[in-house]
Amino acid sequence: MRKRNHTVTIRMNKEEYDLFQSKVKESGRTQQEVVIKAIADLKIASTEEVEELKRLNQMFADILSQLRGATTNINQISKEGLENEFDRNRQKARDSANRDSRADEELRNYYRELDAAIADTRGITNQAQSGEGYSRTEFRESERVHANTEKADTDTGRRETDDLIRQAEIARRSSEINRRNSASDNRTVRNAEAESIASAEQRRSEKQKWINEQERARAARRRNKRRSGPEL
Repeated sequence: MRKRNHTVTIRMNKEEYDLFQSKVKESGRTQQEVVIKAIADLKIASTEEVEELKRLNQMFADILSQLRGATTNINQISKEGLENEFDRNRQKARDSANRDSRADEELRNYYRELDAAIADTRGITNQAQSGEGYSRTEFRESERVHANTEKADTDTGRRETDDLIRQAEIARRSSEINRRNSASDNRTVRNAEAESIASAEQRRSEKQKWINEQERARAARRRNKRRSGPEL
């Protein structure tokens, strides 16, 4: 049997000592046997391997720094793009509201002029029917001589008045239809803007998620390399 004449004393903190006792218990061996076995199987990295690991760690650190800088730039670009898009959409909404306001004012003016024309036409027709502006004798004489002509003129005036009223109603209905269509177009524009914003946010989120996954993968590789050799 081989003699062991050298004594080695080491110091451990509580966590290291508890781990050591746990390994001894799992192995079913003595403390001495566990230590000697661990030393015999321990693989020591060469100087070249250590330098290569240092170089790789520095390279990964540089790549990580560049990725963080790129992430900041991407976020800044996305933010500026969204702000510009919001400004353009707000300006479009203001321009559309101004156009609608001007169109409504023009339409109201048109209705006022049309109503005034209808009122004037009705006044002329009523005047012709009542004989206003004539003396009773002159009206009776004119009525006897021109009865048929006046009747025809009165009918013509009524038809013209009815035509104007129908045109006014048609114009009102057309205006309401255009107004509803304009409101529908505005809702379509707002929906498209919301979809564009949501799409930009999703792309930015996916980019950030990919960067986070790359960082976690690199961190896992570094941990695996540090644990490549048995620990004492």
